[in-house]
Amino acid sequence: MKITTLEHLNSFIKKAGQYFRYADVKAFLISQNTKVSDSTLQTYLSREIAKKNIFSAGKGWYSKQEKEFRLNVEPIQKIIGLIKQKFPLLEISCWSTEQINSFTHHMLGKHITFIYVDIDAVNSVHEFLLDNGYNSYDNPTKKETQKHFRATNNTVVLRASIAKQPEDLSGASSVEKLLVDLIFENRKLHIMPEDEIENIFESILKYERINVSTLFSYAKRREMDIQEIKKFRIFNLSGNP
Repeated sequence: MKITTLEHLNSFIKKAGQYFRYADVKAFLISQNTKVSDSTLQTYLSREIAKKNIFSAGKGWYSKQEKEFRLNVEPIQKIIGLIKQKFPLLEISCWSTEQINSFTHHMLGKHITFIYVDIDAVNSVHEFLLDNGYNSYDNPTKKETQKHFRATNNTVVLRASIAKQPEDLSGASSVEKLLVDLIFENRKLHIMPEDEIENIFESILKYERINVSTLFSYAKRREMDIQEIKKFRIFNLSGNP
């Protein structure tokens, strides 16, 4: 008996990894000599979402993880509140390595907070944080950090905001922004071994669902080769079963 398109689709979903692309589904169906229009396939996938068999992970991406990932913002609430009180109209995007410590294989001893603000405000915020006892660094280069950077539990690194960066919630960076920024900051500051970055990606993406489309879009905005992220195990396990 001929296998229907829906049966092929269900087979794909059952065998696929935690995250997969629309293009992966289409390629699998073609490999099974199953022809289906985009509109029909999108309808089928929408029905699977409605039945909670799969979930949207951004434009063109799907996940088997039902719960959406939410970063713990408690470690950064104090410093966000302090900056907002002094600069109430300033848009900031803040994250800390403490927020992802539970997703590392080796716990970090010292935590660094990163704050992205308008380029014209970087120095003012830097001076304000110094006055309030923070070990603040004003947009340090890789060369500067090799000479002078020292991580303590109140270390803050200020950076200029990135155009069209993911929207933040009350000054707290999204997990998608944090993950991309972490790759860049680790290159400059050597926060952790490079393989630990992949461990963090895998732990977070397996734990709960993120917006993969937003992740890759922001990586492109930062002029990153997204293949650097796609080579991670969590994405290699995705796609065609």
